[in-house]
Amino acid sequence: MIVLISSTKEYSVPVSGIQYFIDIREVGIPFLPGDLFGDKRDVFLEIGFGRGEFLENLATTFPNSGFLGVEMSLTSVRKLLDRISRTGIENVRVILADASFLIRHVFSSSTFAGIYMNFPCPWPKRKHARHRLSREMFINGVARVLTPGGFFQVTTDSQNFLEEVVTSLSESACFSKALIERNPGPAIGTKYEKKWKAEQRDIFRMTVSKVLPPKNCETLRSDEMPHTKIPSSAFSPSLLHKVTTEPVSKEQFTIIYKSIYTCTDKNEYLVDTVTNENGFEQRFFIKLVEGPEELLIKLFSSGLPFRTEAVKASVMELALLIRDHSINGFK
Repeated sequence: MIVLISSTKEYSVPVSGIQYFIDIREVGIPFLPGDLFGDKRDVFLEIGFGRGEFLENLATTFPNSGFLGVEMSLTSVRKLLDRISRTGIENVRVILADASFLIRHVFSSSTFAGIYMNFPCPWPKRKHARHRLSREMFINGVARVLTPGGFFQVTTDSQNFLEEVVTSLSESACFSKALIERNPGPAIGTKYEKKWKAEQRDIFRMTVSKVLPPKNCETLRSDEMPHTKIPSSAFSPSLLHKVTTEPVSKEQFTIIYKSIYTCTDKNEYLVDTVTNENGFEQRFFIKLVEGPEELLIKLFSSGLPFRTEAVKASVMELALLIRDHSINGFK
């Protein structure tokens, strides 16, 4: 039995091949994936590996390279871990997380010799626009983590989607002109490739190389532990239930205080909190400790999130809400 961690949930599940799983919360930031393999070999990233056929084939074909797969699906992670455990492949590691966030803020710069994406969802609906590969922040993240001359390769059955990605890449000074192939070979062997070929759809593959690093794309500072204090006189437990009535919305993020829990120690409380910034969602607890003179507000030590701007703001905003409700006579 093992606990697998994503940014919003913890899963206790039996998993084989757990030695290949990387708990992203326990790594240092910036995270250098090459350290996973103990040498200076080239490391390649697959974003959204599905059932893992492509990643397994790459790792088998190039045993002297390292391969990292990042997925948001627990089922996909379990299947790949089981697959590489059975085959005895030693040059693959697996992360359960949002790759878009990792390439922008967690992985070291200039760390991957190549990045693959096979049949990603085009996210055609307007409400899902924040997930699209064509977003500038995603493009900058790819450029940030590629080594000079490293490649970014996208395979898809949607020509319209590919054209949108190519347009976004061409607007960036970070990449070479895109090379586009129709029905390239050899086959990559994934579920969706087989499905689309059976339906006689065309397959498109686009490849660009990094020529320049991006601007304004920095790693997080992992040593910051946000906390604050307010006078205990401004606090009453009844105030906590009032802060769950509406989200805190800022230009770059949203904070929702969902539920309140009273600890066995009656002077301690946990606030179930969700943040969303540019589509990256995290769920965690904020702990309140009531003392004789001050109320301490801090992140709960279990299930610590990445300390993004939204997470740091969630602690301060909670303090402001409690204080404001007290001043307005709700105590």
